[in-house]
Amino acid sequence: DGYLFSREIAGINLNDTELVVISGCQSGIGTSELGQSVYGLRRALTVAGSKSTLLTLWKVDDKATAIFMNTFYQKLKEGLGKVKALEATQKEFREGRITSGDDLRDWSEPYYWAAFQLSGDWRPIKDF
Repeated sequence: DGYLFSREIAGINLNDTELVVISGCQSGIGTSELGQSVYGLRRALTVAGSKSTLLTLWKVDDKATAIFMNTFYQKLKEGLGKVKALEATQKEFREGRITSGDDLRDWSEPYYWAAFQLSGDWRPIKDF
């Protein structure tokens, strides 16, 4: 039907999955149910077995997100832990050290880099 619900994700076997990244808009936002904690993708992915997740808190810019993810994954490949890779990527954006060909936009505004939130295991990915 084109929709993926938290209850469907919770039923997937993600045991031994090091990191799930959903870089789409507001993927880290859940809904509050009466008498329960916040439900959302993060919780469903954890229930399914993911060791860590990287999700977003607000609508993100497509081009900035593509550059952000390329930079983040490169740092993971270099052996940085997930938190260190995220921090280093956010720092590069914040300090204006990110460029994209002829695109001279200023990526230093928090809108472009601060939406990404990591939860779970912070260590390097095994056998990347």
